[in-house]
Formats: sequence, structure tokens, C-alpha cells
Amino acid sequence: MRNRFDRQLEQLNNELINMGSLIEEAIEMAITALMKQDAKKAKEIVDFDEEIDEKRKRDRKSLSETSPTAAAGSKGSASDIRSLKK
Repeated sequence: MRNRFDRQLEQLNNELINMGSLIEEAIEMAITALMKQDAKKAKEIVDFDEEIDEKRKRDRKSLSETSPTAAAGSKGSASDIRSLKK
């Protein structure tokens, strides 16, 4: 049961890292478009933002489906909580 929880936690971590990377890319694109006053690039960013929103919705649904399972399957321990603070 603990291994399943760890896998789900790792999957969540990977999804968060991926989402952060996408957002970082969108910000960089937006700054470039603004500095160059590139309307075409700005439109691409809006489209990219919509893709990010769709991914967020899919990830949220996936998380809501797996989180109760992960939470119910984990008894946790003080060392688990301490490792989250790091």
C-alpha cells in the first residue's frame, strides 16, 4: 500500500514540475512578444495558455481521482511530515 502512495506522490510531483515548466515557457514567450510588440506571437501565447488550462483541468481531475486513494492508503508518520517541510 505504501508503494502505491509513493508512486502517486511521485506522479503528482512530476505533474507539478511539468506544469511549472509550461508556465515558465509561457511567461518567457509573453515577455518576448511584449518586448518585440509581436501581435502574432501574442496570439500564439493565448493559444498556448488555453492548452495549459486544459492540461490543468485534466490533471486536477486525475488528482481528485487518485488523492483520496492515496490519502486513505497512507497512515503517514512523523518522519513523512518532516520530509515535507524540507
